[in-house]
Amino acid sequence: MRRWVLGCIVLALLQGMALAQLTNGGFEELRQDRFPVDWEWFASDKDAAIVRVTTDAAEGRFALYMESRTTATVGVNRSYRAGKPGEIVPEIGAMLPIKKGALIFRYKVVKATTDNVRVYAIPMKADNLEGGAPRAVYIVPPKFSGDNKWHTGVLAFDFSDEPEVRAVQIGLRINEGGQPAPAAVIFDDFRFVEKAGWHLRLDGIRFEEGQGTGDKGQGKGLKPGEQGYFVLRLQNTGDEPAPVKVELVAPQKFEVEPVEIPSAIAPQETADLKWFVKGLRRVGTKFVVRWEAMSQVTESVSHTCSARLKISSFGFSNAVLLAGVPAQLRLVLENDGDAVIEGVVAELSLRGLSLVQGSTKTELKLIPPRKTTLTWTVRGTKPSPCSATLQLLIGRTPVTTTTNAVVSRPINEREKGTLVVSTEVTQGTRGKGQGRIRLLFPANPFGYGVFAIEVHDGKVWRRMALSPQLLSVTYLDPRRLAVTRLVFAQKGERLPNGGIVFPLQWQDELDGGIWTGEVKFEPDGNIIKVSWRLKVNRTRQILSVRGPELFVGDQTFGTKKTMALLPGVYWLLADETVDDARYSDPPNHLHIVPHPYKLTQPMMVVSHEGVFVGLMWDALQQWADGEGQGAETGLCPQPIFAVPNIIASQNNHLLGLMLPNVPRWVKENSILAQTPFNLQPNAQLKLEAWLIGGVGGILDAYDLYFAKFPLPPVPDRPYPDEETFKRSKVGTRSDRYGRLLASIQTLERQAVEDARTQRDDGSWGFVIDRGWTLDMLRKHAPHRPLDDYGKEGDTTVGTCTFTLRRAVALLRYARMTGSTKAMELGMKAINFIDKNFVRPEGAQTWEIPLHCPDVLAAANAIHAYLEAWQITGDRYWLERAVYWAKTGLPFIYLWNPPDRPTMMRYASIPVFGTSFFTAAPWFGTPVQWNGLDYAYALLKLSIALNQSPVANRQSPEFWRHIAEGITVCAIQQQAAVNHPDGNYPDSVALTYRYQPNDKGIIGPYGIVRNLWLLRDPHDDAWGYETVIVKTEPAIRITSDVIVEKAEFRDSELEFLLRAPKDIANSQTVIACVTKPEQVFADDKPVAFRYDHRRKLVLLQLSHETEAVKVRLVGVQPTSYEALGVVWERPAWGL
Repeated sequence: MRRWVLGCIVLALLQGMALAQLTNGGFEELRQDRFPVDWEWFASDKDAAIVRVTTDAAEGRFALYMESRTTATVGVNRSYRAGKPGEIVPEIGAMLPIKKGALIFRYKVVKATTDNVRVYAIPMKADNLEGGAPRAVYIVPPKFSGDNKWHTGVLAFDFSDEPEVRAVQIGLRINEGGQPAPAAVIFDDFRFVEKAGWHLRLDGIRFEEGQGTGDKGQGKGLKPGEQGYFVLRLQNTGDEPAPVKVELVAPQKFEVEPVEIPSAIAPQETADLKWFVKGLRRVGTKFVVRWEAMSQVTESVSHTCSARLKISSFGFSNAVLLAGVPAQLRLVLENDGDAVIEGVVAELSLRGLSLVQGSTKTELKLIPPRKTTLTWTVRGTKPSPCSATLQLLIGRTPVTTTTNAVVSRPINEREKGTLVVSTEVTQGTRGKGQGRIRLLFPANPFGYGVFAIEVHDGKVWRRMALSPQLLSVTYLDPRRLAVTRLVFAQKGERLPNGGIVFPLQWQDELDGGIWTGEVKFEPDGNIIKVSWRLKVNRTRQILSVRGPELFVGDQTFGTKKTMALLPGVYWLLADETVDDARYSDPPNHLHIVPHPYKLTQPMMVVSHEGVFVGLMWDALQQWADGEGQGAETGLCPQPIFAVPNIIASQNNHLLGLMLPNVPRWVKENSILAQTPFNLQPNAQLKLEAWLIGGVGGILDAYDLYFAKFPLPPVPDRPYPDEETFKRSKVGTRSDRYGRLLASIQTLERQAVEDARTQRDDGSWGFVIDRGWTLDMLRKHAPHRPLDDYGKEGDTTVGTCTFTLRRAVALLRYARMTGSTKAMELGMKAINFIDKNFVRPEGAQTWEIPLHCPDVLAAANAIHAYLEAWQITGDRYWLERAVYWAKTGLPFIYLWNPPDRPTMMRYASIPVFGTSFFTAAPWFGTPVQWNGLDYAYALLKLSIALNQSPVANRQSPEFWRHIAEGITVCAIQQQAAVNHPDGNYPDSVALTYRYQPNDKGIIGPYGIVRNLWLLRDPHDDAWGYETVIVKTEPAIRITSDVIVEKAEFRDSELEFLLRAPKDIANSQTVIACVTKPEQVFADDKPVAFRYDHRRKLVLLQLSHETEAVKVRLVGVQPTSYEALGVVWERPAWGL
């Protein structure tokens, strides 16, 4: 071990590195309590933590042993005293008084299964609190677990360009970052060096399975498990380029060829080293890889191939089987490993079905890694319950699973005994968002329960979904075995309102427990209400009660769709699914059974070819006896959203509700409770929901939603608006006054640049930020190709309106100046947007994948369409602005449970994805500055709609109400952190925790900007109104005060300027005019400036009275084109 120390010293001298003092880095000096001097430890649960010295040392007598027996956080720091935020603490304690350098250390991994053992270099500010820059991190490879070897770690860091950073804390951690799990590690011999050289850390080993052909034709005809790529991932955690010297040793008879081996890896970069491997990988096949980790230090690790077989799904491809119609039975096996599994036999038995195609016994000689699918074709000849049982023999171990279904009679209104529930046809039910829906219940020998939901598209009935039973109940019987009951009713009774009630009763065989209840379907305007109640006279441990459930597309269009929506969580396009990882890495990509607080509205919808169907419910209903305060006390039915139905691997989409719910009883993405709900004798379970359907797309479902659930009240203000202004250190009026000319000049520079980068089709292409964004992607998603984030040159509505530029800037500049060139380019842009985009995406690509659904893109699009409407006067663009306002609704919380009294209602989810795929999932985590920008756009829209109402759309007050709710929610968040500058948090946790996620890092400008506009529709801090005078070409008057009564006649332009109270001066720009002979204000001549280049007049007037009459004499309308690719200074004349 002494040779390792000597080698480091010699290496340091050779590379010119100066060693700095890091006291007691080898843990040799102990305090009286036998803990190392200059170090201290902590744990979130000290009973689950062990931190002590050990004699199992790399060098000297002692080393430091750390263990977390659970998922508790365990940490060790250098000794120091933390201050209060902003306090200057004179001493830094035992922390490093430097900002750049590297740590070299030794470690032995006793136990680790995930990436949760880490060493941090933590930047510390003058208050001895973390901040000023992100941490530098060294992740201890879990692959070294249990090898009983000492390994070398190097962690280079550089905070030299961060002025807030004063010192560096050394943080040894378990479960502070990475996937939490029990772990144990020994650390020793920490040293600081100014320069570390290079170090290649093991970041992972995996096999990538072949697809049937390899490079250069290798492996043709071979399957996964017989060919593939051995991938070694290495990270250079040092500060110099690392030469790559590596060797892979495979068993005999394996063919190995290197295919991607870089010559070097840059500092802080990660690289995948690949070998093509051909040969049958059985369980226990071992590969050994060796590499030079640093100069004269070689690491090696073995990889033993393994396999684990599980039944991913077994069931019928449809939720409802029809008598006489062949159906597919599907088994999906998943080999969660990198070796083949041999000698598996599948035996099938059927009840109520006959086998049409396939064998009852299938021998699977080799099951390769990943998924293997077996299919059979079956048929039911008569209506009855049916089942299929599969016994899987893995060696001598049998695994048995059964799937149940029903074979139903044909479902149509002409079939004898069929019951129908239908909404009435009333005036206005044929437009978008409205409709007529009906339910068809066939009479089967086993009872009523199967039903179809159909939507009338104005011409014919369209079958949109099927449901196989009234309810599905799963519970533990007296033997503690799970029992599932598909619930049917022997009769249906017609209700006076045209609905049907199905009485329920059955008896358990084991203990005679009697279940009773009912399910009702009742017309409710244009929708159908579903309600059920259920009880039993014995205590029961409930695992799930599911219903209603809609299997959308079953027996019709299958897994096809136009769009699907689960507000707050999913907005899926035709080619997107709930389990793809386009915008979030696992596990944050999957939300088929989400925490109820992740939903911004209790609704789910699927659309297909111009018709939609879905469910909505009251999220605050009490589903169990008692009075709950939230999701953990019997409120909030649990949504199920599987689009497509990956739960049962069926050819449909599943929309449903169930009890009990996440998080107390059910884990996310599970359809059975891990902790059973204890249902007492004769206590009642109950639920209400509404089946919806109509003509249009998913957003048209909102018309039905708001008809049933009007907008909730604006949240309570924590203090008066005057206090908000005071805390935010601003006045009660905006700072727009006196800045008009400067704003136009800034806008012009932006528009010139945007015109230069616009493409011929009117769009702009995505270009990834090569600075911070690329650095963060390398840190958080080195495994992802850059194209996963967004293909350069691709485009979205957010790309074309990025940061309120591009289409917005060109149209706004054209409105204010009359530039015909800006008008041409701006209209080309808005037409491109209008033809190509339907979903808001691409507005936050500094950290969010390009095509991720994004509320900020909705806000930006509203502004673009409003500008198009204002510049053209065409109401089409105003109607489209309303559409884009609707696209923002899925991101806004329109409810809150009692245990979330503030910061939730009207909070805004920013995106339906994760920053840099892994860094920060935003589900259930509002980012209110995004919502404030959306609210600002809604306020502008409401003002426009007051001027020019749009028929059959939400009122101006509707949008203003939402905007005020969002703004007040931000004020509640401001109050929660009580920041001295009026700041509010970047984000808030609403699901498993309920608190701000920071102490207030976002300035209050978005709050006060919206408050100013709420109080006065003319007090717009971000924009100026333009009055367009109907001349040829049109004269444009833009002012920071109100323009009224503008009129042009006989070479004179006359208008009124009305200044708000306490505003003494104004700026006004009159564009598209010749130079006037004279200008009068209240009949007194006044000075003015004329820009000959831009054909505009600038007036700067004092307002001694509220209104000033302005008259320009000897003036004519004129055209202005300009907007070249280079900005030109004004050519002022007096």
